[in-house]
Amino acid sequence: MTRTRMCAVIGLVVLAVALAGCGGSDDNASGTTALMELARRFAAVPHREGRRLLFIAFSAEEIGAVGSRYWVEHPTVPIDHVVAMINADMVGRLRDNRLVVDGVGTAAGWRPLVDAAAQGLGLDLAFGGEGFGASDHSSFTAVRVPVAFFFTGVHEDYHRPSDTADKINAEGEERVTTLAAHLALAVAQAPERLAFVDAPADPHRGMRGGFKVSLGTIPDYGYAGKGVKLDGVRPDGPAARAGLARGDVIVKVGPHEIGNIHDYMFVFGELEPGREVVIEVERDGKRIPLKVVPAPGR
Repeated sequence: MTRTRMCAVIGLVVLAVALAGCGGSDDNASGTTALMELARRFAAVPHREGRRLLFIAFSAEEIGAVGSRYWVEHPTVPIDHVVAMINADMVGRLRDNRLVVDGVGTAAGWRPLVDAAAQGLGLDLAFGGEGFGASDHSSFTAVRVPVAFFFTGVHEDYHRPSDTADKINAEGEERVTTLAAHLALAVAQAPERLAFVDAPADPHRGMRGGFKVSLGTIPDYGYAGKGVKLDGVRPDGPAARAGLARGDVIVKVGPHEIGNIHDYMFVFGELEPGREVVIEVERDGKRIPLKVVPAPGR
């Protein structure tokens, strides 16, 4: 019996360039490198059985996931044929063997597949469920495609020229890439496709994981204006308690003006749990200061 050939999308990453002395080596030349290595490995396997694998590198994630949003709206294969998406964004700084795997709540079968794929790799996996975040997998979650997002964490070189190639943990990235290969193969050869699940919100989840604080804000990643527009706030989270609401546009956090989502993420690294910070939002044409007390992150 012939099984219908579907498409497992296994690596959607932002294009970047890894050159000594230039920024962007972890964000996201590391993911681009992983994508190219995965393509090389699978291309070397003759007569591979199972679903097709589609390798894509997106640009313009930094300004609202423009590339990935365009692809899901104008897919090169029918979107209902896409059974899963694996995203590698910032996978070059593995520390203490700890790897964040987000999105496992978007399908009931993800967690056991990831656990099996990680056997023997010596990785300490930290799981997140939602499937939304500041990377291209969010575009797929929004159209109800199961996602898995690999991420080795934020660091002081994030979005700075000091994000250079000499700081990449090549051995660690090789293990993350091997995990992605194992997982992609498992998805491609599984007799049944993963079924999408609406994952519950995680109130303790940071913007990209690894932050020491949580505000409970849900950014609108498709917003292209100045500042960070909120798609919502977690009930009983710090932002909700301070009076922030869906539709507010965050324009300043403490002394820092916020031009886009990445300014906001950078400021997260400076916040302290329990230390009040003034967040200014634009609402109904007015600029409103609100006092927020960040909660501890995970």
